[in-house]
Amino acid sequence: PSNLRQACSSFTIFATEPECAPKNKMTEEWRHRVADSGEVVHELLVNRQGLIIVAEAIKVLTIEREKFQRLKDVIIEAMNTMTVPSGSLPETFMQQLPIDGNVRMYLRLNKQQNATLDALRNDLCARLGDHCGVRETVVFCAMAVADPELFSCQS
Repeated sequence: PSNLRQACSSFTIFATEPECAPKNKMTEEWRHRVADSGEVVHELLVNRQGLIIVAEAIKVLTIEREKFQRLKDVIIEAMNTMTVPSGSLPETFMQQLPIDGNVRMYLRLNKQQNATLDALRNDLCARLGDHCGVRETVVFCAMAVADPELFSCQS
């Protein structure tokens, strides 16, 4: 169990550049390609509960589609299908806050996807009455994919 706990604490959902990657010409070329492509890479640090929520969303979507899904796929699915509640946010989401921690995840989006995520983030910030970042928005989207019924009964 302690080995599993240690493995989970360093679990990376999508590593764009592993920490152990040598800093060489190839790494520099990759950085320039990402910058030139107009993609945005978000580095997220979440706690164990945030990781569990994201992993559950990936699992649910993977089983539904019968093809392994990534964090990016979960976020896109949520942005395309989720109806953000017009009233208060689900209590289950509110109970997860704060979700900052030391589990590192990366999310790479194109400019249009990032703009959509940013609009959702702004909406969440307005409802929370507090600052919320990409990290909270990602966990919110993951909850919507992992348990869509949380959001279906809201008005």
